[in-house]
Amino acid sequence: APSFAMDLKIMGSSAYIARRNDGLEIVDISNPEFPIHIGEIDLPGEAHDLEVDNALVYFADEIGLRVIDASNPSSPALIGSVTTPAKSWDLCIDDDGIVYLADRFSGTSTQSSVRVYNMTNPASPNQIASVSYGPLGRVQHVHALGDQLFVVHGNDLQSLDVFFFF
Repeated sequence: APSFAMDLKIMGSSAYIARRNDGLEIVDISNPEFPIHIGEIDLPGEAHDLEVDNALVYFADEIGLRVIDASNPSSPALIGSVTTPAKSWDLCIDDDGIVYLADRFSGTSTQSSVRVYNMTNPASPNQIASVSYGPLGRVQHVHALGDQLFVVHGNDLQSLDVFFFF
């Protein structure tokens, strides 16, 4: 049996599920009463979050950022990845294809941060900026809305102008 779901995104008639210890599962929901398993890709590490942008799935796990090509949903393929020093906990993608990744400290890393990636070439994510929140920041969630990036760290909500990163 697959591990429990950590996140779910719907795109068209497909459901994309981040399975905690089993990677990505894609399910056809064109008939919601009878969902059909289409495909999967097993990824090492504990899954936390995903975002879908056209045929690309951006995946945050305890190892870092993964980029999966799901253009053939029966056989999704890992096409790019970045290892981060802390667990990648949450991510979002803005209208310009910029990915914001929330890293939470883990056993070997005492830093939490938001990392910013240009995804012009999804096979090779390019980190263009980061903001460190230190050992007490515990970055948990990020959400891009227009020119603002909202960050939940610790007990605080912070709004950053995205131009801060460029």
